Amino acid sequence: MKLNLMKIYHPMIAAVSLVFAAGLGSCTDFDWHQEHDTTLSEFDIVSEEFPKIVIAADKSNINDEHTVAWSGSTAGDYTQVFYKVLFSTDGDFSNPVYELEPEQMGTAGSLTLTNHTLNIAAERAGIKQGATGRLRFTVRATNGVAVRMCKSVRELEITRPAGYAYNPESVSLVGSDMAPVVTHKVADGVFEVFAWLGSGEYKLTEDGSAIGRSFGIDGAVLAEDGKIVPVTPGRIHRISVDFNDATATLSAVEEVGLWYSAANDVIAVMQPALNKSAVWSAEFDFNVEKNDYRYKFRMKEMHGDGSSTTVFYGYQKSTAGFQNSSSPAAYFELYPEDGESQSSYCFRFNNTGLHAGKKLRVTADFTPVLSNYTHKVEVL
Repeated sequence: MKLNLMKIYHPMIAAVSLVFAAGLGSCTDFDWHQEHDTTLSEFDIVSEEFPKIVIAADKSNINDEHTVAWSGSTAGDYTQVFYKVLFSTDGDFSNPVYELEPEQMGTAGSLTLTNHTLNIAAERAGIKQGATGRLRFTVRATNGVAVRMCKSVRELEITRPAGYAYNPESVSLVGSDMAPVVTHKVADGVFEVFAWLGSGEYKLTEDGSAIGRSFGIDGAVLAEDGKIVPVTPGRIHRISVDFNDATATLSAVEEVGLWYSAANDVIAVMQPALNKSAVWSAEFDFNVEKNDYRYKFRMKEMHGDGSSTTVFYGYQKSTAGFQNSSSPAAYFELYPEDGESQSSYCFRFNNTGLHAGKKLRVTADFTPVLSNYTHKVEVL
């Protein structure tokens, strides 16, 4: 006997199809025919005013806090509302100079501002270092469809300290006759580079920033949107800048010499590399005097005002052990000496016959690709 499966299951299939169709019709009505009220209610700033901010010259109060709080806006359809605090110089917030998002992905009803943050906003607004200017701020609310501005606009007066409001993470030297060179980060906000400068135009640029800040050197000042003019075109220059106090140093390297403690003088003037890199080397016969194996490097620099300075580069501590074929790479790293001395912060040639009475080649490397400046000693 053959069963008719269509007749057996047909009523069930029909019932399921009817339920599915009814459900689909219900979803369609909700998504496409029901109107939503997306408007936002009025809201206002409710926190106390802080009309006058003076950031101390030594930045001792740079982390002082100020709170901006608002009553909150409600969407007509009770969807989530998001906020931003906007800053302006003239009260036109259609193109704010700076904006900040509160916590909880922008949904919080308050925002904590520090003097550091306000210093950044003031810098973006064009208020100069050490000057006083005015900022206006308000709060903008949105639910992704509608936008409403806060009922009130607050104003504050801010006095900025010297130095830039924030420090870049990376800075490059760029010029019309060279490929960009990433500078050496010495400390937070402090950068240095030894680089060959010709007769072109040069400047420092902030890496990885949408703002695209650039800087030059004006005397001893790190000046935004300025340029760098070589002291002596065709030489390696040392460029050192500090964003913390907007200071800068520009000098041409006139001479690098190997300083020998026993002679209390340079025993070999080092020659610069032919490829314009910040590398100097010297070949000489090392004859031990007074059983003294100590050495370091002396660098003479010429500044734009015609003055000259001398800087010693040596061991990271005041006293070094004797080097040998197993000395680690860190032993040979070069550090600027704070001051000048005959015998402190010196490296030591080997005292077991490796260097004494031999012809040596010593190379000092100040190229910016290195994590630390360094040198090497070769027996020829």
